[in-house]
Amino acid sequence: MIKRNALLISLCLTAFLTGCSSTKAPNGPALTSVTDWYEHPDYGWDDKEILQQWVDSPAPLFTVFNPNNRWSNGMAASMTPFLVDWENSTWNAADRSIQKDTYVVVKNVYLGGNPVLGEVELGTIRIPQGGVKSVEFVLVRYSLKGVAKTGGHVQLRFVFHEDNRPQVLNTDGSLNHEKPFIDDLMISWEAWRPTQDPFAYKQGLELGEYQLTPRMYTGGQRFLQDLLRGAVWDCYPLDLSEVEHMGDTILGSGLLLGDGIARKQLWNIIKSEISTETAAELEATINKQEESRAHRMLGMKGLPDSPIKPYIEEVNPGYQILQKSCINAALKQIDLAMNYLYEEQKLGTWPGIDVAPQKIPKWFDDVEEGDIWGEIYNAPYACCWFIGHKEVMPYKAYIPLQKSGLLQLDKHDKPIFFRYGLKESSPYGPLKDRIM
Repeated sequence: MIKRNALLISLCLTAFLTGCSSTKAPNGPALTSVTDWYEHPDYGWDDKEILQQWVDSPAPLFTVFNPNNRWSNGMAASMTPFLVDWENSTWNAADRSIQKDTYVVVKNVYLGGNPVLGEVELGTIRIPQGGVKSVEFVLVRYSLKGVAKTGGHVQLRFVFHEDNRPQVLNTDGSLNHEKPFIDDLMISWEAWRPTQDPFAYKQGLELGEYQLTPRMYTGGQRFLQDLLRGAVWDCYPLDLSEVEHMGDTILGSGLLLGDGIARKQLWNIIKSEISTETAAELEATINKQEESRAHRMLGMKGLPDSPIKPYIEEVNPGYQILQKSCINAALKQIDLAMNYLYEEQKLGTWPGIDVAPQKIPKWFDDVEEGDIWGEIYNAPYACCWFIGHKEVMPYKAYIPLQKSGLLQLDKHDKPIFFRYGLKESSPYGPLKDRIM
């Protein structure tokens, strides 16, 4: 009897302390300003003003808001690709060596903001040449169980030597001494689309439905954004011991490739804006000198000579989930760098990385076209194909790098990787010490 009473008391005390209730709490209301916007959305964004600042300002700084800000072509302003200011950089893209005290200036870098408020701060940084300490192939995983574990995102992380790190620039182009040095940067190739437009696999199958946008983040800002999505980072460090200057060359390859694709995307916006103006308005706002500078700063004419320039000039900036996705672009960035290094250091012929599958099953066309019977009929072959091509799925995207011998291996010859997340460790110190 005593034991029974003790058990009842224990259960009652537990219920009291834990606030046990069978009733689900109601969702709280959003701020009035938020609900008003959703009732009458206004996607304001002054294309011409932003484009003019890119041309005129040595280090533009913008605050963008999601979902409010879109370009005239509908694309999310927060996903604007990074741009390299070659005119104000001292790094020579055609030079085949790493030069001391040289740097490259990059605009539209995601430096800060508050993701809860949709606030994105796009600023300008200066990246020193020869500063890359390590490179990681990062799998952003939104689930670790079930079928959902196969999905996710891929990006590259560059960690810098403590005495040779990137710095933030003030709007006048001078170094910002009040902000700390940047320890790591992410290059993330993403499907550019309008705000409030979640990524859809079916649309991703059709080339041109989305556009490929190269984005650059500080590591901490991207980590925060992924934590809010409930994701973890699985990081696979590259083996940089095989070839000299490998880390910096992979970064340089990404800067050239990303800048080239960005110029193609942004120049289309410029041409669209110009075409809506009358000749008189155009003459009043853009003289020949400014137009020439716009070509150098934003157009393909400003892309410097480099060994990979011919490839960049030919590449289509459209997105396709199996052949031109985050996985393929990140692998291509590494592949171009390695091909250049093998040639420059006379190491023979680079065997290459399997960047994308050469042939894909008809089943994907059936899905894109909405052919239900075709999907059913071709599903068995598609399943077999997936089993043999797991590398097309983000959670196995590291396989081409493993086959090419570019990953660090443990004593059992398996790829080394480590995980960061809300419940795991953080690259930036214990979160309990960072949040007070």
